[in-house]
Amino acid sequence: VIQTALPEGWRRTAYGTAWTNDLDADVASGRLNPVGFSCCNGRFASIVFAPIRASGETVGLLKLDSRLAGEFPEDIIPMVEAIAAQIGESFERRKIQNDYRALFHEMAEAVIVVETVPAESGRVGDLKIVAVNPSLGEIAGLEPASALNARIGDLFPGDAAFLFDAAAEAVAAGEGVRREFLSKDLGRHLVASVVPISEREVALIFADVSARVESERSLRESRRQYASLIANIPG
Repeated sequence: VIQTALPEGWRRTAYGTAWTNDLDADVASGRLNPVGFSCCNGRFASIVFAPIRASGETVGLLKLDSRLAGEFPEDIIPMVEAIAAQIGESFERRKIQNDYRALFHEMAEAVIVVETVPAESGRVGDLKIVAVNPSLGEIAGLEPASALNARIGDLFPGDAAFLFDAAAEAVAAGEGVRREFLSKDLGRHLVASVVPISEREVALIFADVSARVESERSLRESRRQYASLIANIPG
């Protein structure tokens, strides 16, 4: 950990990397105060610090050191920076994965990630569940853990053919499809967004719109009754 400012005599790159190949000379010349600089306590002679960046921000430092002088010639520095960049990219990927997991588990919509199981005809014969989020329990009344590795055809036999066709359409088109339908198995009006993830994996995202559908039905009925009342007013 750097506890003091690096001396002016250290070499630097536009990437932000700083290094020295003779730490003893830096101390002897007075350019570096060894008090509070932990690297001096380990008696290292060659040291390089390369910034680790994620999403445009410096999140850490890659530190390489050696007890021998002259261990980091200039042509080695790009390799060190490349390693630091890869570490930063790994941090970014992990953050994206963590954000995705949080979104996946907190979504109000039920999300089912399935793997297509082809039939002998080559069409989608079934869908195997490989991941679900907690909202599946609220919308479908299923314990999410119990749904893993189950088949859509077994859990939702009344809606299976509809979902198979939607999944096949999404995979063939390479883009998501959206369908609103009355679930035969749940007795609810749902909007299904079917999004292809890979050649064989598809995300099924279900939103319960029963309240909206019922509200629209009630509004239509009220308008019908009002029109009938107006039409039957005498005179």
